[in-house]
Amino acid sequence: MYKTQLQELCQKKKWALPRYSCVKEGPDHNPCFTASVVVKGVTFDTTLHSNNIKDAQNDAARLAVDHFIASEPKAETETGQPGIDIHQAGKLQSSEEEFKNDDMDDYKLRLQTYAQRNKLGIPLYLSDKIGPPHAPCFKAKVFVKRIPYESPGSYKTLEEAEIAAAQFALLSFAKDTLQKASSSS
Repeated sequence: MYKTQLQELCQKKKWALPRYSCVKEGPDHNPCFTASVVVKGVTFDTTLHSNNIKDAQNDAARLAVDHFIASEPKAETETGQPGIDIHQAGKLQSSEEEFKNDDMDDYKLRLQTYAQRNKLGIPLYLSDKIGPPHAPCFKAKVFVKRIPYESPGSYKTLEEAEIAAAQFALLSFAKDTLQKASSSS
């Protein structure tokens, strides 16, 4: 889904198409993948592991799409109407920066802080252990106000899966904020 969005964005902006690269880790019977995508000379690397190449590339594309959408100072709707004014864009950009911190350990704490600040309740994490017992991988979901946000792909540790779910939830909230501000203009 995000790979398609990224390709459409590149075509719309008349940029070169995205270039993907993947790294396989782990044994052949239970591989995990990370991916990178290069757009406009900027590289977006997944830091968490996925069960397959497709999920890893999609995760990298998501990072790129979120970056380029958030960095647009002024958006236009499909009808060509102005979307976000400069004042709103500044507020949204600071919100996006709050969600995108390179320190991966902060995502769960940031999600909890965001949820409490916005009276959404305490995030609840559920996980699934998949794969053979000698080489398990984990998937996680975090529920915020009974809405599930699932980690993209699977991860070598439970903590990585929960961090990915928290990151996905935060990025979803940032995207919702961006869309609400865009539609209120």
